[in-house]
Amino acid sequence: MKNTRNRLRNGAELNGYRIKRYLDRGGFSLIYLGSGRDGDVLIKEYFPLDIAVRSYDKIYPVSGCEREFGQWLTSFVREAQTLVKLSGIDGIVPMCDFFEANGTAYIVTAYKESATFSDYIDDSGGKLSAEEALLVVKPLFDTLSEVHERGVLHLDVSPDNILIDSELRPYLIDFGTAGMSDSVRSESLNDGYSAPEMYSSHFPPTVRSDVYSLAAVIYRAVTGFRPPSAPERARGHALAVIPESLEIPLCSALSLSPARRPSDIRAFRKSLYGE
Repeated sequence: MKNTRNRLRNGAELNGYRIKRYLDRGGFSLIYLGSGRDGDVLIKEYFPLDIAVRSYDKIYPVSGCEREFGQWLTSFVREAQTLVKLSGIDGIVPMCDFFEANGTAYIVTAYKESATFSDYIDDSGGKLSAEEALLVVKPLFDTLSEVHERGVLHLDVSPDNILIDSELRPYLIDFGTAGMSDSVRSESLNDGYSAPEMYSSHFPPTVRSDVYSLAAVIYRAVTGFRPPSAPERARGHALAVIPESLEIPLCSALSLSPARRPSDIRAFRKSLYGE
């Protein structure tokens, strides 16, 4: 195919939106800053680079990868459906639009000036005090609790999937894993943050899987280290030294056995904050 490009060109028009610039690659998507009638938006384009190509702005699966392309596209559509289900929850960036075009699909969300929690930690010297970490992530407990109450598991809570705005408000993003079927979810594991049961087809994920991931995020913030993956820990890799005030609740939430973790996000919150 001729004129193949990985990214949409600046100025490209899409269903009433205009691409301003490319921002990042996320999983099986490309992410752009765009503009619409009401201001700037974030546009997420389904484009699995390893199995698809672009020609004259249209995306095609690579020959022989049509089935895999279709499976991931179905998961992308489910992510959009999940965001509709979570509409109105504080700490979730609102979805503005969803549409299909150019052989693919697009999710449009509100745009917020922010940095990932990963970048925030790095900009703070590589780690945070226990007090600062708990202050920044505290609103996420209410966000995740309401997500669970609506019957959704995130299953990919990580520092890269948390945005921090200028007022230190956290937002949980990227519900792509939540929209995946069991058969493809195992291909999107996030080592260090994915709970042990995510690595096995015999133990389905539960709310305790998100407890593990959120605990891993706090661990990363206060130790300065990415947690060892669940398989590494099962082989004997030890956790880094955790601040004493957080050691018991974090080690409990990071238990390799789901039954030994707090029963839900609110129980985990109580173990950390005493409320």
